[in-house]
Amino acid sequence: MPLDEYLYGKVSGYLKKNKKQPAEVLERTVFLDDIKEKLTILSRALTGHSIEIFQAERRRI
Repeated sequence: MPLDEYLYGKVSGYLKKNKKQPAEVLERTVFLDDIKEKLTILSRALTGHSIEIFQAERRRI
């Protein structure tokens, strides 16, 4: 592998890992733990079945 490809891969990987999210995005973010109870009530009312809502595991690629 040429040196320029190696360096580009390392730099782009570093920047992807350390990307900061703007404060505006964080203010608009809704977390599942905050609305889980409301979603559970709504899903049970719509379907008539006992539905549990679980948070998915986060996978890093």
